[in-house]
Amino acid sequence: MLAFPMFAQEKPTVSEESNVVKVNILSLLVGTGSFFYEHKLTDNLSGQMGVGYLNYKIGDSKFSGLILTPEVRFYPKSNAIDGYYLAPYFRYQNFKLENTETNNKGTYGNY
Repeated sequence: MLAFPMFAQEKPTVSEESNVVKVNILSLLVGTGSFFYEHKLTDNLSGQMGVGYLNYKIGDSKFSGLILTPEVRFYPKSNAIDGYYLAPYFRYQNFKLENTETNNKGTYGNY
């Protein structure tokens, strides 16, 4: 008895997804979080909104903030949400630095 491997060929299908939610899991390890939502507008155009939050604490200092990133993506190969893209974007960032130390004594010397 002989066995021959056979492979069927099938026409590749283009993803019909029109919404994608993305999470940057590695950013959670360093005290930040970022989430993204992308929506397909046409065959080669989509819009994405990103939201990020920072929350670092080092000693008595706390650094926190919000990041918003709207983006319009152009996919040259007409398969939006999949493949490479060109994208202008705008980024809004608002940060706050707090020092909760109660003893703010220091010395300054000038020579």
